[in-house]
Amino acid sequence: MAVLSVLAPGLSAPVLSASLRLPGCGAWVAEVELEEQVTAAGSVTLRVESGAERVDFTGALAVGLAQGGRRRAYLVGGAGRLGSPVSGLYYQGVPARLVAQDLLREVGETLSVASSGLDVLLSRWTRLPGTAGRALGDLSSALGLRWTLSPGGEVLTSPESAPPIPFPGPVEVLSVDGLGRSLELDLPLPTLAPGHSLPAGEIGRVVYTFTGRGARATAWLCGGVL
Repeated sequence: MAVLSVLAPGLSAPVLSASLRLPGCGAWVAEVELEEQVTAAGSVTLRVESGAERVDFTGALAVGLAQGGRRRAYLVGGAGRLGSPVSGLYYQGVPARLVAQDLLREVGETLSVASSGLDVLLSRWTRLPGTAGRALGDLSSALGLRWTLSPGGEVLTSPESAPPIPFPGPVEVLSVDGLGRSLELDLPLPTLAPGHSLPAGEIGRVVYTFTGRGARATAWLCGGVL
């Protein structure tokens, strides 16, 4: 059975239940239920352990309201600042990677060195005023890219046309929805992600649910047909 905890300097809080949403494009989000109120400045880590294996997701913590003596908290991947406002900016003759780095640095986020599709010279590019997430989406769309946040909290870009990566581990399929759009899987660790492929097809998004009764993953297929 998976064991979950929220970790930060001077903090180690056991998690009673949690859901972790991994979208095909955008930031991952986790909702956790804790026995007590926690506060933490800076980054926090959601750790999922099963036996000798573990997976960490690093993000920013926002604590919600207490319910029945327990506390619900939300973790957003990265520094949680992609909703921050940015001003307009004009570029000429620069690599797209520089535009992305400037944007993310301005709001305190980080571009992963594994990001691909950004080594393109932009003859002209105008960043419109708005949120950092909107500006990142505009740039990604113009280049045919999608962006996500890695478990380590870094922005990761990749071509929308990139072939899926075969999932390396064994997977037990518990059920398939009637329209062949999603699978219920027995996965104690959140290792399956959008962009992976299973025999049923390419994974578009995944939601992990962890409770006292165990863990399961719901994976939606790209195209939605088995």
